[in-house]
Amino acid sequence: MRQRSLIAITAALSAGALTLTACGSRDSDDKGSDSGGTTVTIGVDAPLTGDLSALGLGIKNSVDLAAKTANKEKFVEGVTFKIEALDDQAQPSSGQQNATKLVADKSVLGVVGPLNSSVAESMQKVFDDAKLVEVSPANTNPALTQGTDWQNSKKRVYNSYFRTATTDAVQGPFAAQYLFNDAKKKKVFVIDDKKTYGAGLAATFTEEFKKLGGAVAGTEHINPDSKDFSAIATKVKNSGADVVYYGGEYPQAGPLSKQIKAAGAKIPVVGGDGIYSADFIKLAGASAAGDLATSVARRSRNCPPPRSSWPTTRPRTTRRPTRPTAATPTTRPGRSSRP
Repeated sequence: MRQRSLIAITAALSAGALTLTACGSRDSDDKGSDSGGTTVTIGVDAPLTGDLSALGLGIKNSVDLAAKTANKEKFVEGVTFKIEALDDQAQPSSGQQNATKLVADKSVLGVVGPLNSSVAESMQKVFDDAKLVEVSPANTNPALTQGTDWQNSKKRVYNSYFRTATTDAVQGPFAAQYLFNDAKKKKVFVIDDKKTYGAGLAATFTEEFKKLGGAVAGTEHINPDSKDFSAIATKVKNSGADVVYYGGEYPQAGPLSKQIKAAGAKIPVVGGDGIYSADFIKLAGASAAGDLATSVARRSRNCPPPRSSWPTTRPRTTRRPTRPTAATPTTRPGRSSRP
């Protein structure tokens, strides 16, 4: 599963960055080993249970591996790293409680996570007030680093927050450009899950699709806790749309796609990195062949330049662009946020 692997890799890199910048804990008197060295804790916040636990556990395990590697290879002489992983269940309230707990632990040098942009919103101020660095391998909502009015005036609100993924200001418009210009889709039905990530992604897609000349046949919001989307599926069929764009995650996107096809709308469902998962294929079934997903990444310096075409071979129900969906550089601790 490429999306799971991508998040895991960036989580490990985030943890690695924190270990390499370590010169002790926030409490300089905290000596955590018998040899007189310092024990530093790297906090982890992610959904370790629930629908998104596969991604959350990938983050946790990657940070754990990075910490063990740092200890084995003695990245920082005299410092032993350990992790403290907390489960946010993809819920903002749990994330905020976890942030408070991590801040109270003076051995915590920094935090990797969370997975969800809505959870990050609830944690940012807690960490910033405590001057505790937070690095997410997955958050894509632009407002997290550019402020709520990012479309008109970009303003960094929390200096302690960083991420290693690009934003939906890139991902949403990219999907709109492909669907309108390449796939020749002119009439879209837009659906989102009302959460920070999903609603934000759907908004950036919609703005670009309309700017290009496309029409919006209808809009709907789903309840993320529901699995029955038959009423929305009927609206999609009756709308005459030739494509559906969904802002949200794979646990809902899979059943939604399946029910849209069952209602008689034989049109593709397209989404962002939140649906880029092998589990989407399992949930959506064979009828979802032709559905598309974009993902977010930074092109490696060792990769050849991106091509303007899409691959001729593709997975069973998802395709991805050969040119990257992330055109902007990522941020790292100690640097200002990317645009």
